Order: sequence, then structure tokens, then C-alpha cells
Amino acid sequence: MHVRFYGFVSLIVAGLLHTLERIAAKIATGISLIGIKGGIHLDTEYPGLFENFFVVIFLVIGIGLFIYDFIQHRTNIKRSTK
Repeated sequence: MHVRFYGFVSLIVAGLLHTLERIAAKIATGISLIGIKGGIHLDTEYPGLFENFFVVIFLVIGIGLFIYDFIQHRTNIKRSTK
């Protein structure tokens, strides 16, 4: 039970970090647009999912914990039926 919870929290943290990074990119583009007077249009360059090391780490930890909990749960079911 606790392993699944920690996996869920790790996935939530990864999603939150990625969302905050995208918000920061949007704010940075807005700040740079404030100083521009003219026809120059800057597109927001959003970071990719795997560009931030911590997002990748939390994704791997979260998915790994879910897989571990699934395997552990299946072995406990097999043991209880024998």
C-alpha cells in the first residue's frame, strides 16, 4: 500500500515540476515581449518532457514503484491461494 502511494506521489511531483517549467517558459516569453515594440513575434518554446533531469527521475521512480507494487501484489495473491 505504501509503495503505491509513494509511486503516485512521485508521478504527481514529476507532473508538477513539468507544469511549473512550462509556466516559467511562458512568463519568460511574456517578459521578453514587453520590451519589443514592432512586428517581431516570439513563439513560446516549451521544454520537452525529458529535458529536466528531475522530471525524468521522478517519472522513473514513480513507474518503477507502481511496477514493484503490482509484482508484489501478484505474488501475495498466488501465495494466499496455495
